[in-house]
Amino acid sequence: RDYLFPLLEAARDSHNLNRVVVGRQLKFAFVDSLLTKVVYEINNDRTLLVTLQDSANWQAEVEETQYVERERTLTGRIESSLYQSVMDSYGNPELALKLSEIYAWQVDFHNDIRKGDSFRLIFREKIHPEKQISKVSQILAAQFVNDGNEIYGFHFMNPDSTVDYFEPDGK
Repeated sequence: RDYLFPLLEAARDSHNLNRVVVGRQLKFAFVDSLLTKVVYEINNDRTLLVTLQDSANWQAEVEETQYVERERTLTGRIESSLYQSVMDSYGNPELALKLSEIYAWQVDFHNDIRKGDSFRLIFREKIHPEKQISKVSQILAAQFVNDGNEIYGFHFMNPDSTVDYFEPDGK
């Protein structure tokens, strides 16, 4: 108990430990029955570390999760919707959203999609080092075949760090 309030006070600027969320990991480390470290998973991207510096002082810091990034390819054939096809192929709705954003000005995904349309993608994903979760970082290249028409999108980083997608002819 003597160390509980100083621990909470040290952590307060980084994260309020009075607001622990159900389902998030909270780990404790002890040396000779003395609490020396508290590790709290704030969310999938950040972890709070509160460490005993000496007999009465605690230090808190937030550590960013270091995701492993890899490049992947994905192909899919539409049976009912783009969303369902991406979910069947990859299982992450974020990828379907990013793909639909690339072609938002060219394809009406509610009315123009046909059974048998297809897509091919090259994209980067970030994989959590400890969990079975991943995030779509960015789509690098995409091909969408809609009613026999091939539409391409190639990733381009603008000088102001915004992203656009262009067809092979630069349009």
